[in-house]
Amino acid sequence: MSGSPALLRVLIAEDSEDDLILLMHELRRGGYEMTFLRVDDGDALRDALKERWDLVISDYMMPKISGLDVVKAVRETGLDLPVIIVSGLMGEDFAVTAMKAGADDYILKDRLFRLVPAVERELRYYETKRAHRRDREEVFLLNSLLETIAEVNKMLVRETDRKRIMDEACRILVEKSGFRMSWIGRADLDSGEVAPLAAAGRERDCLQLIRVRCDESPLGMGPTGRAIRTGKQVVCPDMERCEDAEPWMEGAMRFGLKGCAAFPLFIRGSVFGSMSVYSGEAGAFNERMISLLESLAGDIGFALQSIDEAEEHKKAVVALRDSEKRLRTIFESSMDGMFVIDMQGRYVDVNISGCRMVGYSRDEILASDVRLLIFPERESRLDEHRALWKKGGFVPEMPLRKRDGTTVWVDLAITPFKVGDRELVLGVKRDITARKNAEEALRESEERFRQIFEQNQDAQILLAYEGMKVMDANPAAVELFGYTAEELVGEDVPPFMTGDLLSRLKPAGSKPWSRLEMIEARRKDSSKVTVSITGQTIKLNEGMMVLCTIKDLTEILRMEEEARLMQAKLIHANKMTSIGTLASGVAHEINNPNNFILFNSTLLSDAWNDARKILDGYYRENGDFSLGGLPYSEMSDVVPELLSGITEGSRRIKGIVDNLKDFSRTDRANPEGELDVNRAVLAAVSMLSSQIMKSTDCLKVSCAEGLPPVKGSSQKIEQVVINLALNALNALPDRGKGVFVSTWHDAEAGQVVIEVKDEGAGMTREVLERITEPFFTTRGDAGGTGLGLSISYSIVKEHRGMLEFDSEPGKGTTARLRLPVLMHS
Repeated sequence: MSGSPALLRVLIAEDSEDDLILLMHELRRGGYEMTFLRVDDGDALRDALKERWDLVISDYMMPKISGLDVVKAVRETGLDLPVIIVSGLMGEDFAVTAMKAGADDYILKDRLFRLVPAVERELRYYETKRAHRRDREEVFLLNSLLETIAEVNKMLVRETDRKRIMDEACRILVEKSGFRMSWIGRADLDSGEVAPLAAAGRERDCLQLIRVRCDESPLGMGPTGRAIRTGKQVVCPDMERCEDAEPWMEGAMRFGLKGCAAFPLFIRGSVFGSMSVYSGEAGAFNERMISLLESLAGDIGFALQSIDEAEEHKKAVVALRDSEKRLRTIFESSMDGMFVIDMQGRYVDVNISGCRMVGYSRDEILASDVRLLIFPERESRLDEHRALWKKGGFVPEMPLRKRDGTTVWVDLAITPFKVGDRELVLGVKRDITARKNAEEALRESEERFRQIFEQNQDAQILLAYEGMKVMDANPAAVELFGYTAEELVGEDVPPFMTGDLLSRLKPAGSKPWSRLEMIEARRKDSSKVTVSITGQTIKLNEGMMVLCTIKDLTEILRMEEEARLMQAKLIHANKMTSIGTLASGVAHEINNPNNFILFNSTLLSDAWNDARKILDGYYRENGDFSLGGLPYSEMSDVVPELLSGITEGSRRIKGIVDNLKDFSRTDRANPEGELDVNRAVLAAVSMLSSQIMKSTDCLKVSCAEGLPPVKGSSQKIEQVVINLALNALNALPDRGKGVFVSTWHDAEAGQVVIEVKDEGAGMTREVLERITEPFFTTRGDAGGTGLGLSISYSIVKEHRGMLEFDSEPGKGTTARLRLPVLMHS
């Protein structure tokens, strides 16, 4: 031998260590480096044969085992290893017996020079023998695999069910080709999951352990995951030596899976999943086998794709049939008339609406051409329509002749299309007769509007919605303002209005009208006139307009001034009624006891000053002592404070009573003066203290700081707040419900708001609409007069404010008094 020493794995059955040393020396001298194991009994031999060896050397005669036993044990295990007997026993019969038992050579210990040549010869022989056996096995496997592919392909030709194709392919691979297991999985590239769809072999238990993914995670790095991800076949010939197979090693070893090959399955050029096969021997997958399996995977993918395409074709046919049915349904059920003609103008089809539109039957229309529905005087325009048959188009407001000779007006849409090689035209005719009639009615309506506009006794001007330019003015407007119609029309801003008023007059949002009350307009002669202006959105042929109706309020204001004087008396009478009710209770329940308290507190204060001199002397002589449960040294300071507090509280009560007296007097306050809203609210609440104590345990007053002043009478606003608060208190069902009074500044609206909210019974919509009517009351049986809110509304209107109510049955009522802020603030 030459070159580097060969590594030899040797199992030696020998009871003599000296003979073992001689054997090792001879083999090393022959150029072998060895790993060896010595055994000298049957149990050790059987255990050792579970390992991998290149050569077995045995003594013929040993105390616990013989060389013939060693030969027999090696051959029974099926190991393809050379066995050489090395013995000191001479004789041809020993050698013949050993050779018949299965030994490959018999060498005497005194002729060990024959050992190395014998080892070299037998190693070459067994290597050649194993190569021949591998070749035979490979040929057998390839033949089996070819038969498998042929059987699978036969199955693919006859089978049309996707699941059975995959099940049968896996079964045939296991039963015909001898693979331990085969399975097919579907890949979800978004989630990375690979779901088994079919399997055969050890799949029932093994697939529960072999969880596979197709992403970059550890479970996606095996052959199956990489085959799906790369679109190429991946082979792991020896799973024990494949680091990527570590997650599945335990399961694979348990079920005897030594090698694995995975092949991607393609459908329409994209990876659908994979076909994975497992062998029971390492290195079982050779190049030819891999090529055949890859071809088989391609056939399976093609079969699955063919099934998908067949199903899609079937669905497409059904969808086409359904589409034709839907189109026919749409054609027949369309509200528009639909006519199909050929390029010669002959009718090919017509729907029910088309027949109804012109009054002809279907057979009558199909037996004629387009001239059937055309008035003779319009036949000259038929050539224009023929030009549209090729390219399509739209013909607006076209008259058609009905069967009874009357006219139906239509809008006609023309669309060319083909059925096979035949060129056809679809005409969709929409009946617009009603619209034409409506337009004619609109023209008549506008003429009537013009007559009403010109003859209206109220002044009216017409403004363009966009830009608010003056478009027209009636004679009453000319008379009211002194301008001629020519001077008014065309102006961007009416000369008697300001731009600010004009912007407020324009209706906005969903509200079709707007109103300006008590506006001072200037006539052409510079005199002033007070008017109210209502703007209403209308639609004319010229577009959207704003019709402004202007009422002269001069006479109305004069009459209102007369009514205001009368109403002032009613206000005072109502106020006296309210104050009379309150004052009688307050005077009886508060004034007398309060005078008693005030008198007694003064008397007690004088008595304490006299007694204190005596008590101080006693204190100096005898020391501190108890007075009212406290030491006298403390009480001497506390008692004067207590008496002072009683006196001060009584005087404050007297002040409240005096306020009530002042309130009952005739109102001489200046209505044009500045009003502190918070002070008026607090004064009103103070005067209602008796009624509050009777009605509720919960009254909350929240006054915002820094409110701007408003213009008006404090006493009148107090009266309004008292009326609102009394109504709220009377609405409470029990003392557990509350009343909430608050004020705030609405800067955007330029108003100060007083809100009175109660948790009472609430009001229906019908009651809410009438609550400000004079003498309307829901408390007639309890002494209500129905004047409180009516007079309050008048007071608020006098202050140019607003009184708003929100209420629902069972949800209480909210009243908001809005007063305009003084402009200089």
